[in-house]
Amino acid sequence: MRNFFLPLLLLITFITKSFAQAPFISTGAAAGLGNYGYLEKDALTFVSLARNTYNNIDFLSARFWVTDNSLPNPTGDYLYHTYDGPDGNWNCNDGITIKRTTDFNPLNFGAEWSAGADVFVSVFAKYCPVGSGPWGPSTPNGSTTGYNERRFKVIDVSSATHASTTNMVGDGNGICNTAKVVGSFVIDPGSAAGISLTRLRVRNTGTAVEATDIHNGGFRLYYETVTGTEVYNGSEPYGGQLWGDWSGDASNNNYYENASLNIPINSSVRVYVLLCDLATGFTPNRTVSLSIDNDGLNFAPLNNTFFGLLRINETNITNQLVVLPHRFTHFSGTINKDHNLLSASVVNLQANETVVLEKSSNRIIWNSVYTFNTINQGRLQATYRDFDQSKLQTYYRLFIFNQQSASKEYS
Repeated sequence: MRNFFLPLLLLITFITKSFAQAPFISTGAAAGLGNYGYLEKDALTFVSLARNTYNNIDFLSARFWVTDNSLPNPTGDYLYHTYDGPDGNWNCNDGITIKRTTDFNPLNFGAEWSAGADVFVSVFAKYCPVGSGPWGPSTPNGSTTGYNERRFKVIDVSSATHASTTNMVGDGNGICNTAKVVGSFVIDPGSAAGISLTRLRVRNTGTAVEATDIHNGGFRLYYETVTGTEVYNGSEPYGGQLWGDWSGDASNNNYYENASLNIPINSSVRVYVLLCDLATGFTPNRTVSLSIDNDGLNFAPLNNTFFGLLRINETNITNQLVVLPHRFTHFSGTINKDHNLLSASVVNLQANETVVLEKSSNRIIWNSVYTFNTINQGRLQATYRDFDQSKLQTYYRLFIFNQQSASKEYS
């Protein structure tokens, strides 16, 4: 007879307790304030707040505490932003997890909201059931402040018209020895001095086209400390190059960027954008007007609590249209013994354009005397001898005739 022994099975059950996850400020590209480490002094943005697994919440709001340590007697300023959208606030146990506030307005703060100010933002929560309210830092009554606090710095960016900005620019062939400033702006870090500008993305809203008119690496940056009288003269430190095809962006969409800059911002700094190189065969008289793209500025994070992106609205830094070079590069005349010798140089001619020479004795009645037909690859380099024996004062002018539009462009 066999004996069978049945093994004893011991079942051990571990009972875990589930804890609710606290509310927080959402991060990411579509999350508003949670995408940034710096806030531009005049820019607006919203705060995206997440309920997480706290279902017994009546509403969340963003709690701002702002302090400028550069003031003689620094103080703070509270501001609450409750969700105010078409869906109203959270309702107890309604299952909605994320909502956004309306845009906060920097003007709602006092003198503390200035360049270099520290901004601390956390989540304020009011729990169910709803009491009589309102609730604030001094009357919590069923509320909690301080969830998921994040820290930011205020940076002031200004782009007022500057004397260095030109209204016409030539082709520097990649050389920036002469002033060709097409954009300028000032960064004031306040007490946040010691950071560095690491990225700039601009957009040309003029008619000049990336790669076709403006070389992919045509824009270069220079900078200097703000003195109140600074004017670009070519001796400023070099800050880097902006590329139309940065980070694989090969489409000619008129955006230019560099995310590997290292421009020190130790005090208020003026940044100059120069157009130093035009594309071969650019179309003359097209225009450049530069704006910093929305969220187009990054700074090195001050510490691990900062992201590097600056919240900024699109800002025009040209303030006037900059015109690409005029197509007449040279037109002159000399008097010889029996004739007048005229010399002309014209570039960037189109297939439907003709160069015509006219003359006059009174600058009122003009007569065509010659049409230049020897034009190679859009360029005319020619002389003309006018055997004028009248011994009267003679005036000459050159124009380009556009056969499609029947328009004339004089020099």
